[in-house]
Amino acid sequence: MVFSSPQRRMIRQRAGEFARRWSSRQGLREEEHSEFFIDEFFGMFDIDCYISNIIFEYQLPSGRLIDVFWPGVILIENKSPNENLREAFNQARRYYEELEDYLKPQYVLVNDFHEFRIFSFRRARGGGANYWDERHFSLTELPNNRNISLFYY
Repeated sequence: MVFSSPQRRMIRQRAGEFARRWSSRQGLREEEHSEFFIDEFFGMFDIDCYISNIIFEYQLPSGRLIDVFWPGVILIENKSPNENLREAFNQARRYYEELEDYLKPQYVLVNDFHEFRIFSFRRARGGGANYWDERHFSLTELPNNRNISLFYY
């Protein structure tokens, strides 16, 4: 998705509002708040979760549940604050590997409401090993142009 300069400014403004609103909240828990958080997150980009076929609690053939899944685009694993995001990524990676190839997303995002880690799967050239490229930033850094641009796809 390509955004014009005015659209990018609006997204950065919304990201700033989102970061201020969510960074001031106390007692956040994955089970209670993640759907609201993600819905507002996508709202920064004028993406409607329902219209865009973004699925909350997507069930895999194994019965395991992906917190948020937009087929072909992004898999999101939410955690409560201060939970181990490396373990969350390992969990998300297992989900990714279970998906059919045509469903596999471009990005995997794990977060704990305060920290974001976004991964993209990279295929190595020339017989090298495939790998996951990782970027991480805090909620307060989200409005930064470099960070918010990760979500322009």
